[in-house]
Amino acid sequence: MILRTAALAAMILGGVVDAALADSDYLAFSSEPSAALDVARGFFEATSGAPIDPAVVTVAQLDLDGDGTREIIAYANAPAFCTPDGCAPSILHREGTDWQDILAKGVVRTRAVPGNISVINERHGGFLDLLVGSLYLIHDGTAYREDTGPVPTQLDETAFLSSCSASTDIAGEVREAGPRGDVAEPVETFCLCLVDQFQTAGLPQRDLDGFAALLAGRTDMAEAAKQSSIPGEFEEKLGDFRFSCGIELSSD
Repeated sequence: MILRTAALAAMILGGVVDAALADSDYLAFSSEPSAALDVARGFFEATSGAPIDPAVVTVAQLDLDGDGTREIIAYANAPAFCTPDGCAPSILHREGTDWQDILAKGVVRTRAVPGNISVINERHGGFLDLLVGSLYLIHDGTAYREDTGPVPTQLDETAFLSSCSASTDIAGEVREAGPRGDVAEPVETFCLCLVDQFQTAGLPQRDLDGFAALLAGRTDMAEAAKQSSIPGEFEEKLGDFRFSCGIELSSD
């Protein structure tokens, strides 16, 4: 799991006004009678094939995907959903007239019922990220799963290194990072660092090629972003990569 410290704390939605968020930033669960409790109990009964006492069901509600309908995060403190290791929650998402559990099976089990669940101001698959204890969950487009970090890619760096090493913009950035005299070697180091950033982040070839075209003046940022795998984040990612490589270069 990816470790997140101060940056993680800053992303927790402490300022959001929503009945589901307690002062501690944890989701506020309730066993009071409600439509959400009825939905959750019905789901648990259908899943287990047995009656579920409403008293053992606890729910919280929050719109995780921004579609205007609040998802239901629910526990049933019952043998069908609990083991000596704890109880498994469900995250119920409305699809038409049905409610589907969008938490992958076996990912979460908490000893406390309900567990401490925080909502994080980052999105994957269109859904807000969640923190359950120290377990970071992201939506992969199908279900919530543990965030184990991106799978590194292997990219063809030839075209990029040519554009990067010839870029006056990159040369200027390298000079600002502190090297003295000939900048050829630090520029090469900086460009290789950028390639490594793309690969470590798991980005595809078209993102690196888009950056190469941008540095060579063959396209602009808007077009490069549009052609990338992350159009809404492309410019920000480039800034983060350049900043990281500048720090690395200045510390050498």
